Amino acid sequence: MKNRIIVPILLIGLISFFSCTQKNVEGVVISVPMSLSLNELMSGEVSNMTFTGDAVTVRLNDGEEVEALATNEQMEQAFEGKNIATLEKIKDPEHEGVNWKIVKLEENTEQKDIIFEDDHIGIKLDKIEKADTYPSEWKVPGQRYPSPREDYVYLVVYFKIELIRDIHVVSFGGRNEEKSVLHNGNGKQYGLFTWNAKGWEFLDPGSLSSPSELVKGATGIMIFEIPAQENPAELSFVYYFKETWDDEQRQKGELNIDWN
Repeated sequence: MKNRIIVPILLIGLISFFSCTQKNVEGVVISVPMSLSLNELMSGEVSNMTFTGDAVTVRLNDGEEVEALATNEQMEQAFEGKNIATLEKIKDPEHEGVNWKIVKLEENTEQKDIIFEDDHIGIKLDKIEKADTYPSEWKVPGQRYPSPREDYVYLVVYFKIELIRDIHVVSFGGRNEEKSVLHNGNGKQYGLFTWNAKGWEFLDPGSLSSPSELVKGATGIMIFEIPAQENPAELSFVYYFKETWDDEQRQKGELNIDWN
């Protein structure tokens, strides 16, 4: 199952923008809605690019982020690095809430990252690696960390929260089928072994017992114990959230990330 993927193009340094009329504004395309396998994006060999919307996100010079209509050709150009954008004001009844369209794109040399998202959250996978021990930078002094079983290794997924939409992200843990799971190509599953995260904010900053949430920019790891020769094909990335702090029960969200 393929997830909707946002490919942000992170700005290294602002360059001088071209002049435009008063009706036009300038900015940088920071996200393009598209569907693509993880392997294609990681390898750079993109052959099956499919766009899943008709608007991109643009960060204007004043820092505001807006949606702007774009053609498939413009989306492909932005994905490939041509992401310095001139926008024109529009009024299109078929696209309520979208007030801009791209009229010009210029080249920019930027690093590409991958964001997997749904209606509530967007996460970026920073690194995926096999390891024989718990990552040292995530260890808490004084705690013991078991090694994988014989002929097994840890698969460590490093991630960062890039988007949160109107929810409180309260956990990445769960029980049994309610937690994140790795899948191989033959249907074998490996449940989440443990997880950790940095970037908590408390509802009452003066009380560590008050409700807390992970905020945009938070980082974390998920660790799975798998056979050393195993190469998982897909990750069901599970998270838990509340829409309001008054909600008695947390809700489950899930991102399906295809490794193929």
